[in-house]
Amino acid sequence: MATGVYWQRNSITPRTKILGVIGDPVMHSLSPAIHNAAIEALDLDYVYLGFEVSPLGLKAAVDGVRALGVKGLSVTMPHKQSIIEHLDVISGDAIALFSVNTVFVDGAGQLNGTSTDGLGFLDGLRLEAGFDPCGKRVGIIGTGGAARAIARALVDAGAETVAVYGRSSEKLGNVISLCDGKGDVATLEMLSDCDLIVNATPIGMKGYHSRDMVPVPDTVLHSGMVVCDIVYSPFVTEFMKQATKKGCKVVGGLPMLLHQAAHAFRLFTKHDPPLDVMRNVIESATGN
Repeated sequence: MATGVYWQRNSITPRTKILGVIGDPVMHSLSPAIHNAAIEALDLDYVYLGFEVSPLGLKAAVDGVRALGVKGLSVTMPHKQSIIEHLDVISGDAIALFSVNTVFVDGAGQLNGTSTDGLGFLDGLRLEAGFDPCGKRVGIIGTGGAARAIARALVDAGAETVAVYGRSSEKLGNVISLCDGKGDVATLEMLSDCDLIVNATPIGMKGYHSRDMVPVPDTVLHSGMVVCDIVYSPFVTEFMKQATKKGCKVVGGLPMLLHQAAHAFRLFTKHDPPLDVMRNVIESATGN
């Protein structure tokens, strides 16, 4: 599991606040580069560090966060659920999702776990694609943690229906249970009738070994549809290329990555993040 920690620069000076990311492993996490660039741009007295934490070491790591006065953490797999029992409270989407990707010190001095994935997805969709899901029919491909967060966020944003496409009936049920009665198991025909389709699987990601280059056939795509692929490396996936050829409006995974980090940054520092700086770091790191 990989975890990020926000710590005001106490590691550099007595006043520095420490932040971080925890996970197993964390070496591929972009979080330190993204957050430290934002910290530097705003000249804040924070530092963001990467901490490799095994599942067996999680409790000790959280105890260390308390003892050292760390101001915030980003949490990666496999700790997004297991960290909950070591926190004081969970809030926001983390309650329904039972999954935490951000830990911050709240106004009561408690370690508060929340999830910024859904909010980050919605911000990316609205700000980058100009798409408001309220009243729209949406389709989600995938049944993992990202799909669950996105489904919940779309329902909260007023989506009319959420059709979920996947292979595991149990996991499909888990996603649909978050949809407040608006969710259903999707067929390819149902997907083709959607206003928005989201690929929430790793299919198409650089380094992901699969016989499938795209998550569904391009026959479900048509002009006027919005297609979002949360994969951000490569920046333009094969699925996005197919959607563009079909006349769809296309948005990649960079906006979600950017805006979920931005929400975490606000919780950690109480400052508005420099989005352009953070975006440039992501584009540089992913070769886009």
